[in-house]
Amino acid sequence: MVKTMDGRGIPFPQLVRDIKGTMAGTDEGILTVILDDLKVADNLRRYAYNWGYCTGELEQKEGVYWLDIVKGYSCGLRR
Repeated sequence: MVKTMDGRGIPFPQLVRDIKGTMAGTDEGILTVILDDLKVADNLRRYAYNWGYCTGELEQKEGVYWLDIVKGYSCGLRR
């Protein structure tokens, strides 16, 4: 699974539920989440780590943040 989720403007609790649901439906995959708030992005990185997922470096492009959340791969991404 490789998916992109637009999380801009979505309340944090709903975003967490959506991400958990998406990741629970697969054994392995990469979910790229697009965010407009650095605090939300940092919190999601912590949540992903606590769920046992890897995360990529947080990238900022064109005023938004891009966060990769990785499940089921032995990855070189930062965890």
